[in-house]
Amino acid sequence: SAGAGSGAAAAMMMISPIDSKQQQLGHVLLEGTLGKRGWLAPTFRRRYMMLHLPSPSGSRNVPYITYYLPDSLKYRGTIELYEGTVTLLRQYKDGRTFQIKWLQSGKSLILRAATLKSARTWRRILGLLTSVEIQSAMKELHAKMKRFEITLHEYEKLLFSITSIEEGEEQEEEEE
Repeated sequence: SAGAGSGAAAAMMMISPIDSKQQQLGHVLLEGTLGKRGWLAPTFRRRYMMLHLPSPSGSRNVPYITYYLPDSLKYRGTIELYEGTVTLLRQYKDGRTFQIKWLQSGKSLILRAATLKSARTWRRILGLLTSVEIQSAMKELHAKMKRFEITLHEYEKLLFSITSIEEGEEQEEEEE
């Protein structure tokens, strides 16, 4: 089920039906403004982020985030989401700052949401999409599509069933 935030908080939405741009980029599962800690400068910069599910006709076969300047929506970058962990960073003491850490590379990305509710939503969904189980299921699904074993409609239906977000208690990891 889709939840919604307000203001700068993330708004979750499933986009349907698919237009040609959507088919190329992939479905937008979640979007909103987050603070992104810079790779070089350790300051948080506001970025408008869109979390995409992979598209069978796109160049990526993993979920990914595109991010933009919040006012002009000028494209700033793309972050591919591979297997990893999503943890709340307690040292920030705000309950809104969390980290995505990729298992293979060991690299990480630190994000900060505007509200606690938005932070919980982003952590829960990113945690699901970076889990080993979901990543494996999406890779297999993408391979079946490329081998023409399933139709585009079946791909989308299976992708949504794999990534369905259940409301309820979240198991969250914390990092001290």
